[in-house]
This record gives sequence, C-alpha cells and structure tokens, in this order.
Amino acid sequence: MVHMIETILAFLGPDGILWGLLAVVVVAFVGLIKNWGADGEKARQTAKEAKARDIADAVDNDVGAMTPEQRKEALRKWSRD
Repeated sequence: MVHMIETILAFLGPDGILWGLLAVVVVAFVGLIKNWGADGEKARQTAKEAKARDIADAVDNDVGAMTPEQRKEALRKWSRD
C-alpha cells in the first residue's frame, strides 16, 4: 500500500507530470493508429462488397437473358456437379 502511495505521489511531482503527459500522448497516438486501421479495413470491405455485387449483377443478367428451358437445363447441369 505504501508503494502505491509513493507511486501516486511520484506522478504528482514535477517529473511525474511529464510522464503523465507522455502517457496521454502515447495513448492518443495508439488510438489514432487503431482508427486509421479501422478506416482501411472499411475501405477494403467496401471494395470486396462492390466486387461481389458486380459478379451478382453479371449472373442476374446472364440468367435473365436465358429462356425458361435454358434455365432448367442449366440448373440440371449445375445440380449434378
């Protein structure tokens, strides 16, 4: 308990203020780095979703261009694979 009080008092001293400020700066910097990483991840996820949407649209267009008989035949082939 005495060591904890000494540690707290050390942080309140002139050198302790500098260490406290340094700790605040380090925590803020780490927070910024995590935020930048999250923004990059959001951008990558958005790009992947756009690519998947393009593929889904292409499939919809291809299926829409088929006659009902062609669709049935394609489904028969697909279900065997």
